Amino acid sequence: MSDDTPETEASNESLVEVHEVALALRHVAMWHATKIKACEEMLGIPPGTEASFEEGKTIVLEKDTLLAYQIGLTTAMLEFAKLPFVLEYEEGPSEGEGVH
Repeated sequence: MSDDTPETEASNESLVEVHEVALALRHVAMWHATKIKACEEMLGIPPGTEASFEEGKTIVLEKDTLLAYQIGLTTAMLEFAKLPFVLEYEEGPSEGEGVH
């Protein structure tokens, strides 16, 4: 016997919506972690690296320009390193699902 009352259907729809939101937030957290890691790696670029911007313009990152680049990345990372939410798992994430 199935319990197909309007309340049950609404409850099921709510659970699906909550699951979809949780999944979307998890994807955002994973994307964010990837971007922060890329910024951390970009901090280590060596002097003399060429950077491209604005329709083919390039600049060589050395001395003051490299320092300014590193300051900009560091400032951005300080501002955006932490997401405004934390994902918590009831049973803990499965292998490969953790977000740091």
